[in-house]
Amino acid sequence: MNNNKDTSLTADKHLAEKGIKIGNASIGKFERIIKNFKGVLEWIGVFFLLTQVVVVVYVVFGRFVLNKTPVWGEEIALLSMIWLSLFSAVIAEIDSAHINISLIDKVLSDRAIKIRDLVFHLMNIAFSLVLTIEGLKLVIKLRHAVMPGSRLPLWILYISVPASSAFLLLAILKKIIKKEA
Repeated sequence: MNNNKDTSLTADKHLAEKGIKIGNASIGKFERIIKNFKGVLEWIGVFFLLTQVVVVVYVVFGRFVLNKTPVWGEEIALLSMIWLSLFSAVIAEIDSAHINISLIDKVLSDRAIKIRDLVFHLMNIAFSLVLTIEGLKLVIKLRHAVMPGSRLPLWILYISVPASSAFLLLAILKKIIKKEA
């Protein structure tokens, strides 16, 4: 009977080890997904930064040399800036590169800091969900509208909000899963 108990304990321990391995493998896959998303976001950022620089240089050239400012110039530069800033914020969240005040961390216990961080992450999740849902609603409402200067669909501008919010949600979930601050 004692041998049966030992076998059962060994089997439970073996299953627990497999469960941990499966959990860690899932976390590893999730981290790779986030890393790939970050790479995509960086390339999107590079594209919009280059677009913004080229358009602004062309607008300045047109205004001062050709005496004719393109109608679409400011619109495209602003669109590029919005996409760049929203996706840069997500990259900053992934890299934990945002500004934070750590003075209170010296007063709080480790447990209190973990609780505070979890509360902040949950608030960020709620904020990201609201931005994603409401942003999609706005995109649907504006799906037939066009920008006056460039004649591009207006949803191209506003889809940046739910897209960046969805990426932000993934970054926050990664931090909660990895228990990062």
